[in-house]
Amino acid sequence: MMASTRALGYRRAWQSSTRRPKSHNNTTLGGGFSGTTRVQPKIDGRCHALDSYQVDYEALSTASPVTLVSTQNQLERDVKPLLDEQGIAMYLGSIGTPERGMAFCDQTGFSRDRLLADPTGSLYPPLTMKKGVKETFFSKETPMAIWRDMQSGRIEDLKRVMQRWTKQELWIPPEQDQAFQQGGMVIFRGKETVWVHRDAATGDHADLDEVVRIATSTLSNAVKYTMLIHGHHPRFTSVVATATKVSSQGQWRDKAKPIESGSMYPAKENCSSCGLCDTYFVSHVKEACAFLGDSNIMTLEERVHGRQRDLDDPDEVIFGVIQETFNARVDPPIKGAQWTGVVTGIAVEMLTQGKVDAVVCVQSQEEDEFAPRPFVATCVEDIIAAKGVKPCLSPNLNVLATVEALDVRRLLFIGVGCQVEALRGIQPYLNVGDVYVIGLNCTDNGERESLNKFLNAASEDPDTVTNYEFMPDYRVHLKHRDGHYEKVPYFCLPAQELSDVIAPSCLSCFQYPNDLADLTVGYMKTPYDSKTPMNEHFQSVLVRNERGRELIDAIRSVSKLESQPPYGHEGVLKRQSLVVQTVAADDEAKCGEGPTKGAPRWLGEVLAWVLSGLGPRGIDFAKYSIEYHYLRNYIHVMRHWNGKAAEKHIPEHHFLVRKPK
Repeated sequence: MMASTRALGYRRAWQSSTRRPKSHNNTTLGGGFSGTTRVQPKIDGRCHALDSYQVDYEALSTASPVTLVSTQNQLERDVKPLLDEQGIAMYLGSIGTPERGMAFCDQTGFSRDRLLADPTGSLYPPLTMKKGVKETFFSKETPMAIWRDMQSGRIEDLKRVMQRWTKQELWIPPEQDQAFQQGGMVIFRGKETVWVHRDAATGDHADLDEVVRIATSTLSNAVKYTMLIHGHHPRFTSVVATATKVSSQGQWRDKAKPIESGSMYPAKENCSSCGLCDTYFVSHVKEACAFLGDSNIMTLEERVHGRQRDLDDPDEVIFGVIQETFNARVDPPIKGAQWTGVVTGIAVEMLTQGKVDAVVCVQSQEEDEFAPRPFVATCVEDIIAAKGVKPCLSPNLNVLATVEALDVRRLLFIGVGCQVEALRGIQPYLNVGDVYVIGLNCTDNGERESLNKFLNAASEDPDTVTNYEFMPDYRVHLKHRDGHYEKVPYFCLPAQELSDVIAPSCLSCFQYPNDLADLTVGYMKTPYDSKTPMNEHFQSVLVRNERGRELIDAIRSVSKLESQPPYGHEGVLKRQSLVVQTVAADDEAKCGEGPTKGAPRWLGEVLAWVLSGLGPRGIDFAKYSIEYHYLRNYIHVMRHWNGKAAEKHIPEHHFLVRKPK
């Protein structure tokens, strides 16, 4: 269970940024890990056991997957019976010598083979437990903890302990400064850190009811955990309880080997870096990855929505299962949102209304606002910090272990098509009760390095661009730090020069509409209003099932959403003809043919104006966009993939989309 036989090691499952609301005293290990960092602190992990003198924590936890803690009196009375029912054996671990441990067992009747003594206190520093005179004697947390004990009736336990120990010789830790050591609780799953409580001061222990709930739910969910809880002095001892029960369902997690950073992923050059393979869910990559094996979109639709799309319905063939569709915007807009904040607003309301416990979203890296940072948000501030689009491939799924580590029961996941498809593939194995998914329309992303190339080609001042969007007026709208929008016609972009900025995964993707989300939000189906800036503009909303309706109702219930019915207009120019011409021009650029530079600005503006006026609008523009990308991607897959792999990868409905109308 631990990282090495010589040390009580552990590997990070929490992000540095994943944090509880400020009212909690539960924090991440180390408080400074990020991304896919792996941490393995080195300590002398051997503590003394009274019967065998030395016990290796790793050997102990390998035999038994769950470990937990409290004061001895409370444990015997309140916790032990509940643990016994689950077949959980208890171990007691604390600072102290083996000799003192024997005396403790003699006086309390505690079994020697269940006691672990840590004479040097070597376990505490790597776990960053608090220590000091202030924490021991002068912290406000101590009287508050005593008050809570008085309110709960547990103050009597402390009185009985003090009566016992004041009648005999005072027990002093082996080292003087160990008297100022505070304890806490750490939960591991295998080598991953799951949950941490650090006592802020004397008496500020973890809530035992919560501890028992986590331990018992751990077993019922068949997940292998290790929980270590340590007191700071033998007088107020801590207990390590170890579960002896492991279900075979959870064993794949321990056997899984996440792909190491810099190594080739299973989908190879077609990998979208969704983050799945960075976790133990890599065990299910063959059945979940959007770019491996047979396309299973239709099968997953049945599982997620309760039915497949109606292949006789021309709208569902293109957009997927539809329960309701409309245009919406948040009024007033959320400041700093790329649009008006529909997605952000829903996430905030779902969390504040208690409908979900956490939200998987994407913040920016501190040093780079465009670089994505997948994040498990458990407070409104963290959701707001994730507003705005990060136009790069993002490993959103690499936080799934964190989600399980936080014991999230109700989750909201926000992501693009390939991420959502992979999530749906592993959802049966995810230890979460209810999963809500908001899907974003997404296409033509790339690695972070490619973004600079695109911005340099598209903008006159690329260093001040904060976000951008390809809009239905056939222009790229780039927002700058001062708030103004730079609008560049598609036709003015140097297609040949930018032919390599799109990731191969995006050129192989058929999940542009995000078919497997409960609720899909994007710009595609919304009629464009040139007088309205992006951050005040309507977006299209597609409700696919009852969970999607619950998501949109969460923001409707607080009257923040303004909506309008959907609108479509075919235009004078035939959609199919536009699709073919766009794909042909795209393919020429890919093959190094056609113009080497973009069109002159005046010509690009004329073309954009003509197409905006005479071309498809609203729902029909969305159909044009999807048909174009599907046909382009079909050509790419058939040209670059192995024949059999290509046939398996292309979904059934794609062929109906490509049929002439």
